[in-house]
Amino acid sequence: MKKILALLLAAALLLSLTACKAKQAEQAAEASALADAIPEAEAAAQAEAQTEAETAAEPEPSDAPAEPYVTPEELVGSWTLSGDNDIETLNAVFPGTVELGGMMEIGMDGLLFWTLGLSGGGGNFTVKDDVIKAELVSDHNGSPEPVDIDLDRDGAVLRLVMHYNGTSIIWEPAA
Repeated sequence: MKKILALLLAAALLLSLTACKAKQAEQAAEASALADAIPEAEAAAQAEAQTEAETAAEPEPSDAPAEPYVTPEELVGSWTLSGDNDIETLNAVFPGTVELGGMMEIGMDGLLFWTLGLSGGGGNFTVKDDVIKAELVSDHNGSPEPVDIDLDRDGAVLRLVMHYNGTSIIWEPAA
């Protein structure tokens, strides 16, 4: 009977120690989680404070329109000479304009090609606000030239005014 009592006491002691160890492990895990959470909370608070400071430093949005002056879809495609051009003047600068007319193709890939009478060329372009900035290579001289093309919007109608070789050429979307 003493053996059974000793075994029961040993088992109770063992269970008690096990329960204490489990409780200590649980408390240690909680303490570790709390210790981990404090730096995370501090980092989150610092990040929030920095975001608030950056937001406060940002300028207020201006009254500028949120929409771009022109969309790529409005530019891409075929363009033809506007009837507002003085064809005789264009013909004097670009021979063959009266007989052959002119056309321009604008691609989504940033490439632009044009012909005007017997002249023509092509190159790359970018759009900034209401101006197309192009670097065009003429078929005649083969050297790149910077060319500005103004975007002229009259209501819903968009026209392009190309300043090239001392002449302004007005283009409109091809029908």
